[in-house]
Amino acid sequence: MFARRNLYIDWASSLDELSPELARDLDECIGVYLLPEYGYDHEVENLLREAAELIFEKELNAWHTDPKDWPEDLSYQSLLAWFDVTVESVVVDLVDGPVVGEEL
Repeated sequence: MFARRNLYIDWASSLDELSPELARDLDECIGVYLLPEYGYDHEVENLLREAAELIFEKELNAWHTDPKDWPEDLSYQSLLAWFDVTVESVVVDLVDGPVVGEEL
């Protein structure tokens, strides 16, 4: 799970005059991403490193779709500075039917 930290909220608040009001509750929003299966806890860091830029882009795009206004550094270290990352080992699907979503 990715909870937005101050760097993300500050960035989101700075984009235009309406942004501070709109961004004030962003710290309560959480992004959830499914990772491939892994065997050991230390493998999670490698999976996150590999997906860092994609996750960062998804989170930025969810707020503001123009990449020219995004930060230049979308690295794993920057991701950790912008988001609190929590890894959960269990996801329960309570909905009948197939999982439908966008292709990455």
